[in-house]
Amino acid sequence: MSMPQKSADKILIGAGCILILIIFITAGFRMVSYVFSRAAGNFFYPYLKLAGGTTGEIRDKSLLSLDRMSLVRQVEKLTERNRELALRSTAAAGILDENRILRRQLKLKELPRWRFCTGEIILRDPLHFRDGFTIDRGSRDGISSGDAVVESMTDGRLFLIGVVSDCSARTARVTTIMDPALRISGKITGNIVGFTNSGDAKPHSGVIRFGMLPLNSNCTPGEAVMTTGYERGIPEGIKIGELVISDSEQSFGNAPDFSCTLRPAVRFEDLRFVTVISRQDDSAK
Repeated sequence: MSMPQKSADKILIGAGCILILIIFITAGFRMVSYVFSRAAGNFFYPYLKLAGGTTGEIRDKSLLSLDRMSLVRQVEKLTERNRELALRSTAAAGILDENRILRRQLKLKELPRWRFCTGEIILRDPLHFRDGFTIDRGSRDGISSGDAVVESMTDGRLFLIGVVSDCSARTARVTTIMDPALRISGKITGNIVGFTNSGDAKPHSGVIRFGMLPLNSNCTPGEAVMTTGYERGIPEGIKIGELVISDSEQSFGNAPDFSCTLRPAVRFEDLRFVTVISRQDDSAK
């Protein structure tokens, strides 16, 4: 065998070894980073919680600067609000009981049951705060991957924020609908179903792509996009956002689909507390 041939073989073997080494390093890094993130979620929890607690303590101490009459007015306002919420809760519980009895008498399928858990954001990337964050609730609180994360308004409205992507014992990582990797089904008027973050377009200026709609879809700016309930961990009827403008049809895969732009209902800049919705296990029967 000639010398040039031997040199070429050595180069090929060396390139193959380097390629295999890169594959092993990449796979190892992903595994180590995943394990470390799970462990770090528990290890750093006291420190993350301490930072959030310090902020809350400063806020609470600021109330001491108010005069007595201002504090009395705030207490009266909160008391009245608590009474209103208690009445609403009682009325809602009565409606749920009536609905459950009626469905049982009509022999209808039981609706899924959901559990709600409120958490506080304790860690977020200042450069990518719209894509995800960490909350101070985890598997010990009944939270698991795939659970819906929403913003709960004082008037009872729910706005979808995203889903739990990873969960440790005391903390959970939330991936928001602004993350290009998260695709969630949504419906508009006429039960027309589309999907968020469909296509190659990346989020910009606080809006995301809403596509894979039929070509004859009549999308109206300002129209609400609601969850479909197709995802097991996301209840139906939660507002995702509103349509902003309609773009020309685009092709996704082998079939042409219509796409438009969606502005999320949640203001990620103002988020501090979130609500995690978990589907109860006995509802799967």
